[in-house]
Amino acid sequence: MAVVFCEIEAPRPSVPDGETHVYAAPLDDATPYLSLLTSDERERAGRFRLARVRDQFVAARGRLRALLGHYLGLPAREVPVLYADGGKPHLPKGFTLQFNLSHTDGLAVYAVGKARVGVDVERCRAIPDADGLVTRFFSRRECTQFHSLPTEARPGAFLRAWTRKEAVLKAIGRGVQSLDCCEVTFGEDEPPALLGLDGDAAAGRRWTLFTWEPAAGYLAAGAVESPK
Repeated sequence: MAVVFCEIEAPRPSVPDGETHVYAAPLDDATPYLSLLTSDERERAGRFRLARVRDQFVAARGRLRALLGHYLGLPAREVPVLYADGGKPHLPKGFTLQFNLSHTDGLAVYAVGKARVGVDVERCRAIPDADGLVTRFFSRRECTQFHSLPTEARPGAFLRAWTRKEAVLKAIGRGVQSLDCCEVTFGEDEPPALLGLDGDAAAGRRWTLFTWEPAAGYLAAGAVESPK
């Protein structure tokens, strides 16, 4: 499975079989994207009390619609985005395109391809309760590995683990309640890999994990299902 990093202002014309296209986009201006949203999406945006959060939602979803519309040859507002029970956005049956998005403070990342895919992005920062989150959400093996690290190495390790886990779970449409069911590598010198899913150590052979820095001060991860 080939992962191709692309420019959001010059998206590729199509996604060949065996490729996943990855994009990053700043969320600095929501104005051009509000008109691209459906009435339901605009209503959802209006529920956010903080203007900054609302604007980033509008920009992230508007850019998503523009990107999908480009690939599908449809006006952005006519892209039939649906939402699964777990909240994962997807296209209806009959569409071969698979996609996922994630956004954090000021930045969004997108992945588009023919296989199931998930992405997650986080701003690089110290997590005040990282130890507690690891104890609550990580597997026993991951907890042991994390707490064996020097204190100064833990912030980076936490973000590597969290983004990789989130990418896998978003690809399969599951939420943070399943974080301990998904084991990943997160050591500084370890390549990204899925070590197990729901106790299945062979699951890693079915997924490609990758990480990248989409902009200064951000860390992102993706997970793509391998062809069967």
